[in-house]
Amino acid sequence: MLGDGARLRNAHVSELMITGTDVRVENVRVDGALDILGENVRLKRISAPGVGITGATDVVVARANIGYSTQDSIHINSDGDRYTRDVVLRYNYIHHPVNTPESHYDATQVRDIDTLVIRCSTYQMGPYDEAYNANIYLENTVRGVSNVTLARNWLYGSLFGVMVSADSARIIGNKFGGDIHYGYCYLSSEGGDIVTRDNTKVPEGRKINLCGLGK
Repeated sequence: MLGDGARLRNAHVSELMITGTDVRVENVRVDGALDILGENVRLKRISAPGVGITGATDVVVARANIGYSTQDSIHINSDGDRYTRDVVLRYNYIHHPVNTPESHYDATQVRDIDTLVIRCSTYQMGPYDEAYNANIYLENTVRGVSNVTLARNWLYGSLFGVMVSADSARIIGNKFGGDIHYGYCYLSSEGGDIVTRDNTKVPEGRKINLCGLGK
């Protein structure tokens, strides 16, 4: 467990929980659970099967290798009176989920957050599998999902490229490819402020009318 002011570099650990403020983790391999509950947390060049962010504030996960998970690779949620805010996920590689009979997998599932950026990351789900739901799933629940930006990501495979239920989101300049089975977007928001533009299918480079929003 890492508390206030902790620094962890160049290490290999079985699991990791971050509860403190002003925590830095760099070049660390985690074999099991990696959970972030703190504030002002920076992770860079970590390797893990998954990352959980719960009730945390001001979190950056950059250049991570997240693969071979039997559960959601990245799961973001609030916890009681602790509302998750200000999370940035950038330049990450999320790949190769492992199917089990109980699997219902989202590469990144987001519930109850204010301000999230997912940028310049690659999602590689591999061949079609009915258990692989979405690369990114914005799920509006109790407190809502707002001020989300999904920009310049590469999204390959899954049943849907993105699933969107949010109060406000901007989905801009993403590239969709691989074996996306049902569609690039499943939009379930009603009345949400959702903006999409400049999203394309690769390798053709054809523009996608993402979520039926006309851009």
